Amino acid sequence: MNMSSDKLSFFGLDQYPDLEFYSVEELEDSIIKKYEGQEWEKWIVLKNEYEWLKEAPSYLNYHFPALLQEVIQFQDDDRYIELHLTKPNRKSLAQEILSGNVDENQAVKYLDSAIYILGEYIYPINTENFRIDQLHAEMIIDSFFSKTSLFDLYNKYENQASKDLFINAILKSNTIIVNQTVCPSVSEVFNFIKNRDLSIKPRYKMQTIHGNFYLNNILVEPGSKTQTELITFINPMNFDLQWLYPEKYLGFPVLDFSSLMLNLECYWDEINYGGFEYENGAFGSECKVNFELNTEFSSVYEKGLQFLNTKRGYFAELQGVSEQDFTMIMLCTEWLQLFNKIIEIDRSIFHNQIKTLILLGILGLLGKRLLCYTKNFDAFVFPEKRLELR
Repeated sequence: MNMSSDKLSFFGLDQYPDLEFYSVEELEDSIIKKYEGQEWEKWIVLKNEYEWLKEAPSYLNYHFPALLQEVIQFQDDDRYIELHLTKPNRKSLAQEILSGNVDENQAVKYLDSAIYILGEYIYPINTENFRIDQLHAEMIIDSFFSKTSLFDLYNKYENQASKDLFINAILKSNTIIVNQTVCPSVSEVFNFIKNRDLSIKPRYKMQTIHGNFYLNNILVEPGSKTQTELITFINPMNFDLQWLYPEKYLGFPVLDFSSLMLNLECYWDEINYGGFEYENGAFGSECKVNFELNTEFSSVYEKGLQFLNTKRGYFAELQGVSEQDFTMIMLCTEWLQLFNKIIEIDRSIFHNQIKTLILLGILGLLGKRLLCYTKNFDAFVFPEKRLELR
């Protein structure tokens, strides 16, 4: 399937890239991000960004928007937060790729610079050597557990009839069929991950990551030769993996790495910018979805994917595990991140309903690959191409 952009066009490439659940007002030289509501998990995203930007060392000022003003209010059960940020005169790497302004080699150079800043400047903030013992492990869990874990949410959906009919349907289905490819159910993959022994003993206590490390959140200087000073990050979340893996402390690098993996191989940018065509779907004992994607710029993403593979050992060392263990954890985390995003999407918007179905198809394909290597993980080969859609 090789769709051209004149058949499946992208939209919104001139908009400021951001998450969906808070409002963004774009002024001439600043950005105003707001959230008002009762959901603590959503409010805390902006609160974490505020804390991140407030505490970031001065040598990182060039790599993040400056915090101009913040407003945080509580009234009864309602929470309100408003952040005023400087507006970088740059565009997201995702937008530049999909606009045809960045070729394969330039994309790799930007990725290289972004990963260098992440590993050499951001991760070392407040990072220290430490020895894990039982008491220390309990302290770590208490200090990092900042929201309901994905496992808790899953059990809630599974044990109680959710008001979300879509989530009910995908949890009860026996298989996911994607463009005639039969894939395991959400429950089968989720239970496999839940039963894995993913606990590790990291050498470092890391307190700072990006946590939202997608090409949409890496801003670059359009048309310039890449240098580290030409990279700006936006939308830091700094979420630990406690929201994915309760009662386990895995450290941070795998979350940022799996975000890039999901982005590069799973058509994350094309789907978010509408470069897809939904054909049909059905729910029941089988969840079926058929779709096509714009693959015009796949060569750029695949070049980035191949480059990311060369950094796997570097991230594994940061994580404090073997490259093989890191890869297994990464594949599980990639699937869980996508599942979490499917849960969080606002499906009251019709376009998001269709996007969710496409993402469900990608989730099925990721789950099929993950379970294929459960008995012989040594056979796993890091992909040089994007996910096969058929």
